[in-house]
Amino acid sequence: MISNTPILFKITQRQYEIIIRQALENLPCESGGFLGGSDDMIKGVFPVYNQHLGDSTSTFEISSEDLERAHRFFQKHQLDYYGVYHTHPKGLPEPSLQDLKNNQRFLFIIGLRNPQDPVFAAYQATGLHAERIPIQVVDNKGVTVLDLHKGQSKLSESNIVFEAQRLQNVYEDILHERAIYPKLKPISPFDTSQFSTIA
Repeated sequence: MISNTPILFKITQRQYEIIIRQALENLPCESGGFLGGSDDMIKGVFPVYNQHLGDSTSTFEISSEDLERAHRFFQKHQLDYYGVYHTHPKGLPEPSLQDLKNNQRFLFIIGLRNPQDPVFAAYQATGLHAERIPIQVVDNKGVTVLDLHKGQSKLSESNIVFEAQRLQNVYEDILHERAIYPKLKPISPFDTSQFSTIA
């Protein structure tokens, strides 16, 4: 059942940049993936390869395995599944008849008619009709983005100062020979080396 409460999707600048970079790097082909989040905040971006074997410049296709993996990904991270996002490399960010027939509650489309000014739009679909929903790009401040492919977090602005100070302290400890690396006890009485390590 569709709620009558107006929806305003929000997305962090970092997540938005991931989507737009993927869109531009795959031109002239269509590209896309899946979005998830909570409380109308897009928190999960799950890019996938275009599975269409024919003309991938005018069609974006996903496999059932992609959809399954995306659902498991969002469940694992306790996020609601919002839907598929994809590009229109030469067009406007408006749903095509094929987009509307895909039975997605929400449609997310990146229009690349002007690649220097991409337009990211969201729609709530009801049958063969779709109503546009605003998307607000919000500041990364106070948000830590985790790159799950690399296993590294992208530090938010609020954490950068702390991390920079920590690294500065480590550097100064090394520079002023304050860093202490305790020597391990010898394994045998014949081991008298001055260097020890554990792998």
